[in-house]
Amino acid sequence: MAETEPKKCGGMQVSTWAKLINMGLGGLMVFYSVITFFTIAADILSSSPILIVSFKIYEILFGCLLVLAFCDFNFVMKHFRFLKTVTGKGIFNLFLSSMFLIGNGGSVWGWMMFGGFLVFGIFFVAVGCACITGYDDTDIKKDEVKDKAKDSIKKSTAKESD
Repeated sequence: MAETEPKKCGGMQVSTWAKLINMGLGGLMVFYSVITFFTIAADILSSSPILIVSFKIYEILFGCLLVLAFCDFNFVMKHFRFLKTVTGKGIFNLFLSSMFLIGNGGSVWGWMMFGGFLVFGIFFVAVGCACITGYDDTDIKKDEVKDKAKDSIKKSTAKESD
């Protein structure tokens, strides 16, 4: 079976670009959340200030976690191993997009962050679920396998009857 060459764009593999853009989106999430964190003074007077403050704190923490997931820290490997799989990273991105859907307050940047995490979440989940490598069975002689299976069945039944 012939090995396929990984697709490249700009001198790097496409998968590396996707990971770097996702890491940048995590950094942008931290930046966005820190900047909007300073508008909490106006949000304190709203109907649910605890929810607003906690969402901003979680956005900062989860953004840092997304950036750290691209590094090989033992902390991430030990406690957040799902971020090292493609499907796990995609589900985490979908979770982050839902946070921006609920807690963005109608801002354009919040909707853009929601869209970015949604696109990358669907992309990583689709890639993670579709990357099942098939195999070519041309080297397997089906008649030979069938004959060996019949022989082993005959041997096992002969041993049981003894």
